[in-house]
Amino acid sequence: MLDIERFSAFLGASLLLSITPGPNLLYVSACSFGQGRKVGFISVLGIFVGGGVHVLAASLGLSAILISSPTVYNSLRYLGACYLIYLGVRSILKTSRRYQTLELAETDLEQVFKQAVLVNALNPSIPIFFVAFLPQFINPSSNQIVVQMIFLGALYNLISSTASLVVTLLSSSINLAGSLETSSYWRGFKSKATGSAFILLGIGFIVFL
Repeated sequence: MLDIERFSAFLGASLLLSITPGPNLLYVSACSFGQGRKVGFISVLGIFVGGGVHVLAASLGLSAILISSPTVYNSLRYLGACYLIYLGVRSILKTSRRYQTLELAETDLEQVFKQAVLVNALNPSIPIFFVAFLPQFINPSSNQIVVQMIFLGALYNLISSTASLVVTLLSSSINLAGSLETSSYWRGFKSKATGSAFILLGIGFIVFL
């Protein structure tokens, strides 16, 4: 199905792109720094699921339809931007009382997961990326084009999520200094820093995508 040359080139390109700073890495980094390793892991899982939505869409041709319609594309772009800005403003407005416990409830983790899925699913740059990137490594002589697209897309999503996990570990390591977690000023700073990062990402969706 896939020849070794194309597959090797795909792996190399995927690894390079996965470690390049982008919206997903910045998002999981902000989550991990602001709320700890557990939340970071859940956000990576949500990003992975959201990426799976884009893989299926690209494989079935839906992404090509999406990016060919400026109205639909811009609607998705603004919706994603508004959602990120909303998350950022909400994080900044949280009071230190919300951080009296270090363990998040299960419902909170579910909310984190849903937010991460939406953040990635509403990222308008990903459909363009998959439509432009994946076909470069498809074997055109094979009749299993859709299968190749799904396989390569899923593999890229896995590689990218692995890179996000590494970023999560690095970002959340700042939280391992237990003495800092007892400070309401530190918790407030993390909340504002996380919120600011989300707002900047939302603005980036509008300005740069």
